Amino acid sequence: MILPTDHIDLLVTAMRDWHLAKRAGADEEAAAALVGASLRAANIASEQALARAGRLDTAEAVKLSQEPAAYVFVPVEAPYEAIDVLKAAHSAMTECALAPQWASSRLRDALDALAAAAAQRIPGYDMAAWIWERPEKITPAVGFAGGHTPAGVPGLVWVDAETLQDCWDSAVAIVVSAAALAELDVSLPSRRNVYVLVDGTLSEEQWTILGGLGAVQIVDQEQALGWLIGVLEQLDKYVPTTSR
Repeated sequence: MILPTDHIDLLVTAMRDWHLAKRAGADEEAAAALVGASLRAANIASEQALARAGRLDTAEAVKLSQEPAAYVFVPVEAPYEAIDVLKAAHSAMTECALAPQWASSRLRDALDALAAAAAQRIPGYDMAAWIWERPEKITPAVGFAGGHTPAGVPGLVWVDAETLQDCWDSAVAIVVSAAALAELDVSLPSRRNVYVLVDGTLSEEQWTILGGLGAVQIVDQEQALGWLIGVLEQLDKYVPTTSR
């Protein structure tokens, strides 16, 4: 398909913002715009190759016959996520794949670099180990709620602060009640699969504590409790029988 201008603008904006667009004698924005123009040209060349092979559908053939306008870079002002850039880069690689010399082109290298930069910015990437090893022990999910136990999470064992510390690294998931955030040991290391169960509005103090916990997921007890139960059921499949 012919990539829409918004799609190319996202890629070019990310290249500029992440300082990946560099060209002698040009500032970053101008260099990024040149990448965008090259991407539009490669995309059209790839579509033309499909048309010659009779593999272009009617709607795309009509777009191609209308000769898309020359690319003009309009920076994306709205917030965008690294995952959007990663998927957009992969899409662009696919839609330009039949352009002449695409596989060895500088443009392909630029998109590879952009995809790598996007992957490194996805939440949780910095928490992952550089050298991965199987965990020594995987134990069932636990919850921490301080002095009370939230209702509605079947099968979840609610533990005290001391037990939470003991199983912090091994539990397949941790569920923390927002009401118990002030009692949580903030020296505990960041980890994946920590869910904070919220019933109402968080205070400024609670937001501050959340900021120190790393990549936690906030779960609205009224709106998303069913989703959380499903997640816990899926994670529970990784807990060996010997750890139950």
